[in-house]
Amino acid sequence: MMLIHYIHHNPIHHNFVEHYGEWKYSSFAAIVSDYSTKINRNEVLNIFGGEEVLVDYHNSMKNYNTINHLVLE
Repeated sequence: MMLIHYIHHNPIHHNFVEHYGEWKYSSFAAIVSDYSTKINRNEVLNIFGGEEVLVDYHNSMKNYNTINHLVLE
């Protein structure tokens, strides 16, 4: 879960966008949409326990400091 969030959070961390779904190269928008995608949407949603939980998790983790232990710089 944390790795998926970390990947989705990078564009926000680097100030390219303010919200997860705004970065067109991110899988976040594909996961929470109904559009056709090569992303295995169901597998990701199962990891989180559903779309609502995925969105809530991402929003609750928007504070970058909570994942600093995953960052290698």
